[in-house]
Amino acid sequence: MSATRKRERDVVEEKSKRQLRADRILAAAAELTERWGYQKTTIDDIARQAGVAKGTIYLHWKTREDLFMAMLLREQLSMARVLKDKILGDPEGVLLHGMFKHALIVLEDYPLIKAVFLLDSNLLGDLLTTNLVTANLAQQKLIFFENYFRYLREKGLLRIDKDIQSQIYQFSAITIGYMLIDQFFPKAYHRPAVEVAEMASQTLKQLLEPEEPISPELMEVVRKDFHEKLEFYLTAMVQQIEKAIEI
Repeated sequence: MSATRKRERDVVEEKSKRQLRADRILAAAAELTERWGYQKTTIDDIARQAGVAKGTIYLHWKTREDLFMAMLLREQLSMARVLKDKILGDPEGVLLHGMFKHALIVLEDYPLIKAVFLLDSNLLGDLLTTNLVTANLAQQKLIFFENYFRYLREKGLLRIDKDIQSQIYQFSAITIGYMLIDQFFPKAYHRPAVEVAEMASQTLKQLLEPEEPISPELMEVVRKDFHEKLEFYLTAMVQQIEKAIEI
């Protein structure tokens, strides 16, 4: 093996080790944050959980906030991959009511991302006040929904008797309401996540989608388009995470 090829191989192996180590650190950070919350989770705790020296963490992230932002990006990417499979595996998954039904169920397995959506300061504390979270994840979400609603309207899969901003407002009020409602009722009123997702899905369908049946040909076109958009979105997120990890 030439010296050049050996150096290239060594660089790839070292990068892989750094990626694996970074992933282990981020997994530890997510586990501890879910358990104790952002305010109480320290770099020392994360290093101990991940089995690395405290200084090793700073080889990847310059500040504590950078580490936790990378953690949230990693969680968002993981959730997006799971959600993609759920959506594309359901004949109605690419429609507004179908997408949110799956999103609401999957979100239960990602409490940190749910906390971002609901601005849950009990779990994320001061992290919510930094532009890392509010200017990044929240902005991504808004851009995604604006493009998604516009596409559905163009394909005749969303009503057009109201403007997009009004529809996104209605959608947000309904979806956030379903995610928050349990705190206002005793446990006897709480419903399983799957049942809540179905109720929210039907509410969105009746309020925002047209009554006319959708042709199989149109559904196939939309599924293909949505698959391509999700692939683009996931690729962009991977690049964001790699940059945040500083590999």
